[in-house]
Amino acid sequence: MAIDIKIIKEIYTDHFHEVYRRGTPELLEVIRSKIIPFSEDIAVSFYLAMRGVRGAEEYIANELVESRLKEAFSQWIYRVFVLRNEVELEAYIEEQLQVGQVHARINLPPHLFNCGIRVLKQQVNSYLRKGDTSLKDYNSSSTYAGMLIDVSTSLMNESYFGEIVIGERKSQSMQMHMTGGELALKCEQLKTELFSWFTVILSIFREGSFADFSALPSCSHSGVGLWVNHKATMFFPDSSAVGKLQNKIKMLDKQVEKVIFIHQKGDIKEANHEINVLEELVKESMFLLSLLVEQSIAMDSGRDTLTRLFNRRYLDTVLQKETHFCMVNKKSYVLLLLDIDHFKKVNDTYGHDAGDRVLEQMGELLGQDLRAGDFVFRYGGEEFLILLTEMKIEYIAQIAEKILKNVRNHDFKIGKEQTIHCTISIGAAAHQGLPDYSRVINSADKALYKAKETGRDRFKI
Repeated sequence: MAIDIKIIKEIYTDHFHEVYRRGTPELLEVIRSKIIPFSEDIAVSFYLAMRGVRGAEEYIANELVESRLKEAFSQWIYRVFVLRNEVELEAYIEEQLQVGQVHARINLPPHLFNCGIRVLKQQVNSYLRKGDTSLKDYNSSSTYAGMLIDVSTSLMNESYFGEIVIGERKSQSMQMHMTGGELALKCEQLKTELFSWFTVILSIFREGSFADFSALPSCSHSGVGLWVNHKATMFFPDSSAVGKLQNKIKMLDKQVEKVIFIHQKGDIKEANHEINVLEELVKESMFLLSLLVEQSIAMDSGRDTLTRLFNRRYLDTVLQKETHFCMVNKKSYVLLLLDIDHFKKVNDTYGHDAGDRVLEQMGELLGQDLRAGDFVFRYGGEEFLILLTEMKIEYIAQIAEKILKNVRNHDFKIGKEQTIHCTISIGAAAHQGLPDYSRVINSADKALYKAKETGRDRFKI
């Protein structure tokens, strides 16, 4: 964090004690008697109110999120209005810091969080006013309840903004994963792929066999579209060309659909005109890729020195962006967590140099058949993580089996003429629409444990 976590805990321990001193057990009991029995009702009212706030939809519209958050939120309300001893307060402070970290992981905008606090106070005050309550008693209970809410939510914000600072630093340093030359070469390859896609589309148009638009190759799901939508922002976080390029790719697919619609009406002349518009869009996209080539020249690199894969420290940055993309676009992604079976035995039998060679070759092997928008990470030790973008869980069995087979049949060179064979275990999990991507990682980890527990050289979902 930007501030030492120990200092934050000490500061807020003092804050809580100061708030506790300003109230009395009797006053707190009055507040609890009016709030706790209705904590679930307050949670329901809170989410109904928040659903009308602009920008809050993606965080609370999902039914699974809504049902889990309501229960968790009502429990949080119950725990806010409690006087605690030192041990209990230490645990409570840690809980609020963790909530702030979750808010950072799901990239919850600060204005929504602050709006939520205002709505919560309104809900609490409405219940404190109920019954035969004098204005003086209401003012006392409302002020004290607000102080308890404020100190807890302020603590969350300390954690939240600390995590955001770290996330931004990681996001900026994503540029360090490829040299400028490598990025420039990649962008040039994308230009070639885009031209190839356009050539295929033109040939289909000329043949007149494009009655079904869904059968045509989509630019969004081509190698160009996947790379631009899922990786370009990582390498070019400050480039306006990326957003323009993403928009052009959407326009290309819409333009193809428009050409088909006009041609089906029999207006060949107008269809040819729209094909020319499509060609102009391709040229504009090429120009934007050329801009990225120019911007990439000045970039440095910094991959995992052994495998040349993404490092685990960047996983949060990638998953945060990918989770947001999936929630906005109603997509799903899948995580594969892979572990080399009995890797310690490789090191013990053949030496650590041999183990390093196995890791290096494993990294190359895992990246061979992936699409342009997918990611491979060196997760740690002998573990790897693959992020499959825009992927549904029903397709994973086939993909996992292919990976298992490729590894199983591969000759890992550990010397000039010496090779060994290895196997891996895989745990798979799909993003289910929740904003907290850590749930997907935990699910994949549990699946990996089951795969290893049930014999290794297999996958579990």
